[in-house]
Amino acid sequence: AVLLIWTRTWISEDGSVSFQYVWDRMLGGFKHKNNRTREGVCLCLITTLNTYGAQGLTLSKIVPHICNLLGDPTSQVRDGAISCLVEIYRHVGERVRLDLSKKGIPQSR
Repeated sequence: AVLLIWTRTWISEDGSVSFQYVWDRMLGGFKHKNNRTREGVCLCLITTLNTYGAQGLTLSKIVPHICNLLGDPTSQVRDGAISCLVEIYRHVGERVRLDLSKKGIPQSR
């Protein structure tokens, strides 16, 4: 919830801060030692996509971090990562599938 509030605050100011600027600083959350933080960053990305869309985001920088979470020991984090990929697919289509195949993720996943 804190990450979500933080993201909305930065994005909704005067528009001078880009979505990618914010997400470049949040990428470390995908590797955080706390599983709730990793899950929260996934939920934050989903909310960002649903609220503002994918324009302004360089998803090719974010997708590798999400792919790493597919093997997370915590099921909630894995589920969050899958939900992220589903949302990204909804917003950008087949391009994400190409990104995933480059990362060696089988299409069945």
